[in-house]
Amino acid sequence: MIQKTFIILCSIIVLVVINANLSRFDPTPKKHILVIGTAKSGTTAVYTSIKNAMGERLVSYFEPSASDFNAALRSSAKEVLVKLTLIDRAKYKNLYEDIHHFDKQIIVIRDPRDILISNLLYNVRWMRFAKDPTRLKIFLDALREKEGDPSSHSVISLYRLRDTLESEVMQSWESPRSWHDEYNDYAIAVRMIEKNKDLHILHYKDYIDGKLGGLSAYIGTEITGNADVSKLVEKHSHKKSTKNIARSKRYDNWKNWFTAEDITAFRPVFQPLMNKAGYKDDWTLNAAPEINPKHASQYVETITSPQKKQ
Repeated sequence: MIQKTFIILCSIIVLVVINANLSRFDPTPKKHILVIGTAKSGTTAVYTSIKNAMGERLVSYFEPSASDFNAALRSSAKEVLVKLTLIDRAKYKNLYEDIHHFDKQIIVIRDPRDILISNLLYNVRWMRFAKDPTRLKIFLDALREKEGDPSSHSVISLYRLRDTLESEVMQSWESPRSWHDEYNDYAIAVRMIEKNKDLHILHYKDYIDGKLGGLSAYIGTEITGNADVSKLVEKHSHKKSTKNIARSKRYDNWKNWFTAEDITAFRPVFQPLMNKAGYKDDWTLNAAPEINPKHASQYVETITSPQKKQ
C-alpha cells in the first residue's frame, strides 16, 4: 500500500514538472524577434505587421522599459517580439551586445530626408510650446504658408522656428531636440548595419510597396504590410499610450518639402550615410511640389489636441 502511494506521488510530481517545463519539449524552433530603427522610420508599422502574423503564443514588448527588456531577453516563451527605437538607446545599457540574443534581428531603414519631415511635425506632439495657443499658431501658420507655396519656407527654417518656439518655454539648462539629433540617430543606425552582418535590413520603401518576400522568408512567417497602428494595444511598454496616428504612409515626400536651402544644408551631411544605407546621390526636387494640409498643418493640429495626446 505504501509502495503504491509512493508511486502515485512520484507520478504526480513528474507530471507537474513536465507541465511546468512543457516548452522545453516543444520541438518547434523558437522565434525571438527584434525590430529596431530610428524614430519615425516605420518600426511601429513593421512591428505591428509581424505581430499580426504571429500566433497567439507571442509575447510582445513595444518600446519596453529597461526591466521589461531584460525580461524579454530572459523569456522562455517560444515566440517573443521586441520593438526598440534608437532614440531610447540610453535606457538599454548593453544594447549592442544584447541584440545578438535574438534569433531574428530586423533594422528598418528609411530615407533620412523623409525622417526629417516626419520628426519636424510629430515631435510637436511632445513639445511644451504646443500647449501655448499663441506659439502653436505661429508654427501652424508657417506650415499653412508652406502648403500654399512650398518654396515659402525651407525645412531647416521650419526646424529653426519650431526650436525657437520651444526654447522660449524651456528651462535654461534644457535644449530642444532638433534635426542634429535625427542625424545622430541615423548615424548610429548605419553604424549598426556596418558592424552587425546578421541584421536583416528592411527599407521602409519596400514595406510601403508590399515587397516583403525577403522579410517573410527571414522570419519564416508570411508578413503583409499596411498595418493599422492606430489600434495597437500593448501590455509591455514604457509609454503611457501606444496609440499612434499615422501621417502619410508614403515615401519621397521630401521632394515636395525640400528647397534649395535644404539641399545645401543637408546633402553634405546626410549623403555619406545614405550611400552606406543604399540610397543614391539624387536630390532632384519635384518641379511642381504639392503639400497636402492633411499631412502637415492638419496633422499637427490633430496630434496636439488634448484628446489625441492621451
